[in-house]
Amino acid sequence: MSFPSSISLCMIVKNEENCIERCLTSATDLVDEIIIVDTGSTDNTISLCRKYTEKIYPFKWINDFSAARNFSLSFAEKDWILVLDADETISLKYLDYMNNLIHLAAEDTGGYYFDRINYKEQDDDNLCEWNDTVLRLFRNRHGFKYERNVHEFVDNSILSKNMKISQSGMTLHHFGFLKGEGYKEKSRFYLNLLLKQSERQAADHHTYIMLAAEYEKQQEFDKEEEALLTAEKISARKFDIHNKLGIFFAARRDNYKKAFEYFLSSASLIETEKRSIPVSSKTEFDLFFNISKCAYLLNNLDDASVFFDKAFAIDREEKELHKFAVNLFGKKKLPNKSIYFLNKLMKSDCNNPDWIFQAIVNYMTLNNPARVSELVNKLKNNFPEFYCKKKHVFDSLKK
Repeated sequence: MSFPSSISLCMIVKNEENCIERCLTSATDLVDEIIIVDTGSTDNTISLCRKYTEKIYPFKWINDFSAARNFSLSFAEKDWILVLDADETISLKYLDYMNNLIHLAAEDTGGYYFDRINYKEQDDDNLCEWNDTVLRLFRNRHGFKYERNVHEFVDNSILSKNMKISQSGMTLHHFGFLKGEGYKEKSRFYLNLLLKQSERQAADHHTYIMLAAEYEKQQEFDKEEEALLTAEKISARKFDIHNKLGIFFAARRDNYKKAFEYFLSSASLIETEKRSIPVSSKTEFDLFFNISKCAYLLNNLDDASVFFDKAFAIDREEKELHKFAVNLFGKKKLPNKSIYFLNKLMKSDCNNPDWIFQAIVNYMTLNNPARVSELVNKLKNNFPEFYCKKKHVFDSLKK
């Protein structure tokens, strides 16, 4: 018995000359054909795409992303469809993995979710990132269709045919929020389409979730809150919405009590959610970590510890979790636990003298002079200026 394992890459583009080659270069060796649907480019996008494929088709824009997506699917001739946006990339390291994944896919598996890392520059030009989950790989020739005019998705179409959607274990990288990518202008364009969509589909909670996301990009936080609360009222499924409301109240309102309540509600629904749609380990990790951080800020150290342990069980190597653990167990006056994570940080972040200093303080508390002496010498030799600034602390602790 033979198993289908060929892949069509289907994309819709418009004026993507700044990023389209980055995307196509990342994907070209992973797929068997590339289909480009252009919705009205006036720059160099089409000529750049011709370096990778001749299958380029014009589509008259009708303010409907799903229509453009479905038009692109109509040209796919391979067994599976991979969908990427022009401002995304995928790693070539997945070549064998992806082929095996679809070759061995169960007959009732209709598609796969990808984790996606989104990159954005902050006001201080530092790069921040966050993760979400997107469905980007699914079977061809099963009549799957995208829905909604904007922030379109194919998930419901797959599930409606009694097929499952699984986690792929693969990651996409999304650069559309970086400066120079025109994300503010794109966001305003999406926002206007979503507002029209909300007028036609007032009972669609997904539209309000997407509206909230665009209001966040525009820094219209009161409207973001209003959209999230509207989504909460009309949706029967609260897991994702309560998670998003927790993030909103923590990040935008500094209301950690309310954030904690929403996060707890979301956590209580994880197992129910998993019965219908896979929840990635990254999503669970972030949720448990957020609960722990809120509990810590509310001086609820018992719950902070419980949910820290849940997060740590999922990802034992996350550096930000290690940093948080130092503060949490320091506040709980558990120097042995603090030292465990400080030792990890001294290895993973070896250019930061503060970890050595904090370890010294904890070892002094535990009356371990040998380890204190070793770390003091390390601090003195490797970070002499920092050592001089902190020497008075060592002297006072010795007394």
